[in-house]
Amino acid sequence: MDRSAANPFLDDVFVNQATEIPGVSQIHNHVFQRIADATESLIESGNDFQTGRIFLVTAPRAGYGKSHLTARLRDHLRSMASTIPLPFDRSRPTTWPVALNAVLRQLSYENRKPDNSLNSLLEITRHALSRIILERVNSGRLQPKDLPCSEEDLRTNYCEILHPDSPSRVIQWTEEKLPEFSQGEWPSSYPTSRLRPSELGFWSRIFVDMNLRGDGALEPLRGLSTGEARERLLQLLAIATASRPVVFLADGLDGFYDSASAGMEIAEILTSLRENVSRSITVLMLNEEIWEAVFEGKLPTAWLDRITGESSKLRSIPPEVASDLIVSRLARVGINGAVAEEFVQKLGDEHLWIDAETKISPRIVLRQAREMWDLRGREILESSSSDSVEEETAGKHEPPLEELTDKAEFFASLQEDSEPSTREVEVAPEREQAPPPLTNPFFAPTSPVDEKTDPEPEERVAPTPEEAVVPELTSASQLVDIDSIINDIRGTGKSVVSEVSFPKDVSFPDAPPPLPPSGKTLQAGELQLKEKPSPPNGFTPHYPGFQDPPATKSEKAAPEVSDPAERLKERENEILSEGDPQLDLDRLEHFLCSIGKHHAGLSQKEERFPGTRTVCLQWKVRRLLVLIGFETPENVFFWNTLLQRTLSSESEMKVSAFSHTSKPFDPGVFSEFGFSRAIVEQRIDIIEMGDRELAMIYSADELLHDLEASPDSEDAVQQITRYLDPLWRRISKPL
Repeated sequence: MDRSAANPFLDDVFVNQATEIPGVSQIHNHVFQRIADATESLIESGNDFQTGRIFLVTAPRAGYGKSHLTARLRDHLRSMASTIPLPFDRSRPTTWPVALNAVLRQLSYENRKPDNSLNSLLEITRHALSRIILERVNSGRLQPKDLPCSEEDLRTNYCEILHPDSPSRVIQWTEEKLPEFSQGEWPSSYPTSRLRPSELGFWSRIFVDMNLRGDGALEPLRGLSTGEARERLLQLLAIATASRPVVFLADGLDGFYDSASAGMEIAEILTSLRENVSRSITVLMLNEEIWEAVFEGKLPTAWLDRITGESSKLRSIPPEVASDLIVSRLARVGINGAVAEEFVQKLGDEHLWIDAETKISPRIVLRQAREMWDLRGREILESSSSDSVEEETAGKHEPPLEELTDKAEFFASLQEDSEPSTREVEVAPEREQAPPPLTNPFFAPTSPVDEKTDPEPEERVAPTPEEAVVPELTSASQLVDIDSIINDIRGTGKSVVSEVSFPKDVSFPDAPPPLPPSGKTLQAGELQLKEKPSPPNGFTPHYPGFQDPPATKSEKAAPEVSDPAERLKERENEILSEGDPQLDLDRLEHFLCSIGKHHAGLSQKEERFPGTRTVCLQWKVRRLLVLIGFETPENVFFWNTLLQRTLSSESEMKVSAFSHTSKPFDPGVFSEFGFSRAIVEQRIDIIEMGDRELAMIYSADELLHDLEASPDSEDAVQQITRYLDPLWRRISKPL
């Protein structure tokens, strides 16, 4: 952002849109988490037909972040539930017909797919029609052979199967069968106390017309009386919550401050939703002054108890959260680090944030910061700019240590505590001749000490005073790993042990150990490899039909390997010997897409989401649908979409992601959406892979690529399928 931008604290009135949310997530996080957990529990409990819940959230006054919290909840919960703002404002009457039209409009606007091809209202209609058809099959009124599609497709892929352009033409077939459906009953998963059999024909006709003729099908729901609108809205919501929960949001009630009747009208709608829509949560947010003026003392105690049963208060934010809020705003104009900390410190000290009597809210903090910026903003920007310049230029002209002095002379002077002398360095070449390398000390025979080696300490003769005047300096040839020592002093090198810790006659030669007896040479690849244990969640690299290469072979050169099985194993070992393999998600995606098309044990579909570079593979293995992703954890939209798809489906489904030490996948990314660990473990399968697993996959990928256009390609695919059988089993393993 431009450093000369306007005051970053001007915006202190939060708007109810997620894209405009400023601040930090810690603000009123206890209330946020409480509502998120309640919504999540509706998914876990299923259709238990209990009453809904109302959360009353009050604030001492305006500016405590109610609208901010509402926007965060709406943005966060949309992956788990339909979020519907209730139409409570002075611009329109607080009546059931208005509420019905508002709910229909909100469901029509709420998109359920990234490409906007499916809204929540259409999803509700297709889910209901699929369950009505399946109910007739289960009751024996309809034979499975008479269906235009399979029962499984109708149960799991109802959104695609009931699309008007679907090749199976199920929606057209359903329209022909509507007279028969009108004589049936609602599915057992629907609340029959609210949905009478006589209403089945009415809603079936509207749902079919919605898919074939669009919004014109909603005409029977317009122009209704108050009683009719109430009945139809509660029926529609009972049908809607059979597929996913609903969260109603009521905020911005300040316009009703002087209304004598608004409290009763709003409370009547809220309590009716609570009692008749079982899988629902209603969040009512308002200031205490509005509660006292509109509701308190004007409601019957029965309604009052229902609304206030689960209440929370937004309180002052602590100084730490206030500091985070200010730092986040300063970052907008490029101010970070010490300058931002100094600004926050001065602001907190000036307004006594740490005082127990000080009550601070998000709006108060931002207005305090705005005043300070108006007074010192230019000074702060200049200070930040100068600090940045100093950081950029720091260290540019600092000469490296090795340019300041000779390495040998420098360290000799440290050891002798004397000034460096060029004379001593000049004589160093006389001693540079190194002794011939010794054999490995573990294999070398015992031999007398060489004459040139230093004598034992007890045989040494004390030097004369003349000889002790100028101590002998250590030559450059005797210093071990000079560069490492220099780097170690700088704090950047590896730790080494000084040569003075060892007798001069001990060395670590480079010579390898003696070879085994002739005629029995070891295979180099087998010597260098040591199989690493697979991670707990990895797939075990064991596959039937393949044997490890023998430990010994003839000295005669091996012939070129042509068998695919041997080529796979040989290349696997080569990859491991080359070093630690890295997880390449693009390569993994391409390989699994290619091999999955030929695997006889599964059916495969590919789907691509906007803003992603890879596809989402859908593998159907028996009754399990596996959604395989190849995106990094940073692509929150992608993983959130997959997770909410599993939560909204009644079929057995899971999401699979790959992880390796080179590119780990942290399941904690799902906590950003507010999901508990239990939900993540029930839906997300993180496949941990070791180096050998990657080597197996990459060797198979290379073989598939090499033989793709050859006559042996079919045989290669079969060999690869058997070779990676543990991988297929691991991916298709139910949670």
